[in-house]
This record gives sequence, C-alpha cells and structure tokens, in this order.
Amino acid sequence: MAAKRLIVLVQLEGSTKERLKLICKRRGMTRVEMVSRLVRWFSLQDDHIQNAVVEAVVKGSMAVVAKAVLKRCAR
Repeated sequence: MAAKRLIVLVQLEGSTKERLKLICKRRGMTRVEMVSRLVRWFSLQDDHIQNAVVEAVVKGSMAVVAKAVLKRCAR
C-alpha cells in the first residue's frame, strides 16, 4: 500500500525558483522530487543540524554543531 502523501505549497523568490530549476535540470529530477528529498533529509536531522540550517545557531554553540555534522559524516 502506498504511503499517504501531503501536498504543501512552497513560496520561493523568483531568483530562488530559477536556481532550483537549474539544479533540478542538472540532477535530472523534478522540483517536487528535489524539495521532497530536502524536506525528508531535514526532518531526519537532529536539533543542532536543524538549527544550523535555519540560521538559529547562537554564539558558542558552533562547536556542538560542528561535532554533530562530523559525527553524521562519519557514519
């Protein structure tokens, strides 16, 4: 049985949309597939990585983020 899917509207600036379009063309992927993979990846990250991605890292916590990234890369 196929997993239930949710359709989400994503609002992008014109320049961002164009860059996404070029990236997808180079990768041979649709925009839906690319954004779905990015959201899936983001949702599987721990809080430190998510905070770093959304630019919510406070001063002094960069070492914690760096260690988390290196630990994930080592897997």
